[in-house]
Amino acid sequence: MEAIKVLIRVRPVFHNGNGSDNNTRTVVQISSDDKSISIDTHRQIQCKYNHIFGPKATQEEVYEHTKYCVDAALQGYNATIFAYGQTGSGKSHTMFGMDGGISANPGIVPRCIRDIFRGLNSVEGGSSVHVSFLQVYNEQVFDMFDKRMKPLMIHEKNGSIVVAKLMQYRVHNLEQCLALIDVGLKSRSIRETTMNHASSRSHSILQIVVEQSCIQESKKLCSKLNLVDLAGSERWGVCDMGDEQIEELTNINSR
Repeated sequence: MEAIKVLIRVRPVFHNGNGSDNNTRTVVQISSDDKSISIDTHRQIQCKYNHIFGPKATQEEVYEHTKYCVDAALQGYNATIFAYGQTGSGKSHTMFGMDGGISANPGIVPRCIRDIFRGLNSVEGGSSVHVSFLQVYNEQVFDMFDKRMKPLMIHEKNGSIVVAKLMQYRVHNLEQCLALIDVGLKSRSIRETTMNHASSRSHSILQIVVEQSCIQESKKLCSKLNLVDLAGSERWGVCDMGDEQIEELTNINSR
């Protein structure tokens, strides 16, 4: 299995007031094997990826192509799923759900957590799930579970990167975990832009730590599943920006 896979999701075309497409012709074409995409603008661009989801792809279809990361975590391997793209392209929708929520038309995050708990139900030994939620805003790290929103320090310990004083909660079921995540999402830095009425201006990282005790093999498994929703990137010069917006955009585009 490849260590890194790149999946592309094409956002549905918007319609104008009279019900017709805002594009007069199709500029995006996907190959029959869902692995190549052709973009025809002022020049034609062709790219190949591991998989391409068309505009009609459902949240379930997208998740089915990423759930192997959950399987890896249950087997004791670390894994990461992250969404990258322009603001308004559907990253938070894909990762969390409708309008960035987690209850309506759930995205990858709620489905991952659901399957983690389902997988742990079949474990004969003991198990535990811990969750932390942070955001990186203007090159500073903040705990999304901490209402004080004070910047946290980062240091290296035993070859690993550690965020000092980052809160980590033990969760016992899907509902408890989703309620906690919903609290964290309300703390995320969001701003209206010319391209999105609620654009995420920070990178969010939800980390799920899974620990298992295997009685028969007398060993313990510990894995981390990182679910990352990157901030929406934008081009310079699309609108007048103040100093704060310039700093945001500079830091977002530098990552």
